Amino acid sequence: MKGFALLTAALALAGVTTAQAYQIEGQAGITRTNVDYGNGSKSSGTDVSLKGIYYINPVANAMGRAPLAEQAFLQRASNVYAAYNRAQGGDVSAIGAGGEYYMPNSQYYVAGDVERTTKKTKIQIPGGSVTTLSNDYDIYKLRVGYLPLNGLLLTAGIVGNSDNTNGELGAKYVAPLDGTNYVNLEGRVSLGDNNSYELRGDYYLDPTLGVGVSYYDSGVANSDGTFDVHAEKFLNPTFAVGAKYFNGDNTDGFGLMARMRF
Repeated sequence: MKGFALLTAALALAGVTTAQAYQIEGQAGITRTNVDYGNGSKSSGTDVSLKGIYYINPVANAMGRAPLAEQAFLQRASNVYAAYNRAQGGDVSAIGAGGEYYMPNSQYYVAGDVERTTKKTKIQIPGGSVTTLSNDYDIYKLRVGYLPLNGLLLTAGIVGNSDNTNGELGAKYVAPLDGTNYVNLEGRVSLGDNNSYELRGDYYLDPTLGVGVSYYDSGVANSDGTFDVHAEKFLNPTFAVGAKYFNGDNTDGFGLMARMRF
């Protein structure tokens, strides 16, 4: 946690100046997860995530009362990104890349993602020594979308790996409630052997502050899904901090995040 505090302090100092537009966004997060395996067996671990986004064209940092967190989406800003996640003490890591493209002068959208997850398993062999096996798992996602009106995106696509490919449907809607406060509503369902779905809702009290809830269900039998509550505050137009608490059928924990725009 000390390292995260130093990182956020450095980002805050770098973001003191107010920019009217940004083209690069960096995100960093740290999560503490507790797992209950039953029969009195428990474990805790710290997960780390990093993400960098490059926008093809600069994104304006102010659009009236619209939330700062949704500027890129509302302005249909095409982008590419790279991400890294580390979990379970480094036994699980993932590297991903992708992008979104809003077709100029049209209502159409395309997006794609690829991700490689590496899981390390320690095995004790005869003689008392320990060896580590690594297994790689690749995932790809392709989506096409349509924007029937400003702030609404409807998507359809596929999510696949080496074993199977599933269909996917999604939607995202950002709109003002009364001209002052905004809401963000998102939903996605993956259609396959185990239908999974995720839901998210955010309420923006003003352009700088949002609070919300989300829910994810993998569709696996005997799984109750994971629920979280979260909040994010922009301390200035280029720097934001956030926090979340989550709870699932056998996990719970909390996370902190920061994002910086250049």
